[in-house]
Amino acid sequence: MNKSILQKLLLVLTLLFGAMPAAIAADRLYVETSNFEPGETKTISVCIENGQPVLGFQFDIALPDGLNFVSSDGKAVCTLSSRANSSYTIVSNLISINHARIGSFSLSHTPLSGSEGPVMEISVTASGNFAGGTLSLSGVLLVDADDNDVELPDFEVAIGNQHVDKFYIPDFSMLPGETKEVAVVLDNETPFSAFQTDIYLPEGLSIVDQSLVMADRGSGHAVSAKAYADGRVRIACLSLNNSTFNGSKGPLVHMQIAASDDISGEVAIRMENSIFSTADAREHLLSDAATRVSIAAVPVGSITLNHSVAEIIVKQTLQLSATILPTNATVKDIVWSSNNPSVATVDEYGLVTAISQGEAIVTAVAADGSDVSAECSVSVIDNFSGVSGISDNDVSVRIENSSIIIEHLPTGVPASIFNISGVCFGRQYSTGEDIVFEVDRNTVYILTFGEKSYKLCLQ
Repeated sequence: MNKSILQKLLLVLTLLFGAMPAAIAADRLYVETSNFEPGETKTISVCIENGQPVLGFQFDIALPDGLNFVSSDGKAVCTLSSRANSSYTIVSNLISINHARIGSFSLSHTPLSGSEGPVMEISVTASGNFAGGTLSLSGVLLVDADDNDVELPDFEVAIGNQHVDKFYIPDFSMLPGETKEVAVVLDNETPFSAFQTDIYLPEGLSIVDQSLVMADRGSGHAVSAKAYADGRVRIACLSLNNSTFNGSKGPLVHMQIAASDDISGEVAIRMENSIFSTADAREHLLSDAATRVSIAAVPVGSITLNHSVAEIIVKQTLQLSATILPTNATVKDIVWSSNNPSVATVDEYGLVTAISQGEAIVTAVAADGSDVSAECSVSVIDNFSGVSGISDNDVSVRIENSSIIIEHLPTGVPASIFNISGVCFGRQYSTGEDIVFEVDRNTVYILTFGEKSYKLCLQ
């Protein structure tokens, strides 16, 4: 026999039946938590976390009463994970139906790949009266890169006699107006092939139509959704070939959740009536689940008023309106105020009322605490301002009822009247007689004759 192979086999036997403890390293060998229903046969995962290269491992494993190894040729049936390449060999010594010494070592001195995760699966079967108990690991050894033995602490884990299956949507956060993809997760020990569940969404959240898709755990499965009048959405999933879902944990379905613009704070999504079925048509009712959704408030970024400067006559009103950005700001309320209410007041809806001649600044402030604001400078003009006593040489202007009358304008000189927007709606050339313009009351006009212009404010 090749000498190097013989030396490695001797190393295997030495580790398996008589290894000496070495200094404890920062490594861990353990068994993942698992549950067995009476009569069930499945595998348990042996995992290693290692901060150094590992060339092999060994441990004694004792199962609780009622849980026994599946054996073949007097050895426990076990398989290595992908962390061990083909150079690894398995050695097992079945001491009793529920006690074994198991090890694995590389004949080519190749370390395990990675630094965490399962390295071995061991087949175990539960008796019909299995009631749970404690699985223990002892005599745990690793082989480091220098072929030294590293002794690790003993390990114990509780093994239950009922499967733990959870179906839920993990907590998540989003913004008002946002659409977000979320996962519906199944962590299961029972091999399921189909399910249905009812999802209750709070007001302001909705599932986007046709957004449901199966995750990679599906195997020829189809998923659909139906909304009901009571607000729930029923999701159903089945396999035409009755295949079970792949794996035992992680996302099963993905879907899009949309938030309205006016929702904020913390709300909850409920999952109820979650019924799963196995390939042999047995049904399991899983526990209800609640998902906490945190919806952050969107502050006001800017306010724009329909007027930044305005001029109104005493006793007239002006309606101010505010445009708020972003459009999905959570709180769109405005607080209105005037810095000079003796000149102009403003109500809660932005309606400005002129009180007396003077200047005032009307301010609109966002009510969400963001301190964003906008202003309108308001000038209040008194009645007939600019009319009383107008004279230019012999020319004079007076008002009677709804008439503006120009007297003594020289022949051939034009007189024009404009509205406040600058639109001319009247022009006459003097013939030596009075010029009369008929106008509306409560309006501001611009009157021109010759090279003169005057602002007329009529009440």
